[in-house]
Amino acid sequence: MKAAILHGPGNIKCEVIPDPEISKDEVLVAVKVAGICGSDIPRYERGIFPYNFKILGHLNLSLVFLY
Repeated sequence: MKAAILHGPGNIKCEVIPDPEISKDEVLVAVKVAGICGSDIPRYERGIFPYNFKILGHLNLSLVFLY
């Protein structure tokens, strides 16, 4: 899958990362379109501080696959 990875202040790269593994009580969500919002802008400007995650984007249009 693709992800927008924050490597430091002002440094975002679109990269391919492994698909997540899910258990029997979870669902796999296929994100078709994603974007960043205003809460991501400070992380983009500062880097990951004060949050310890590097994958940005939580506004999305998705498909849910149930098995």
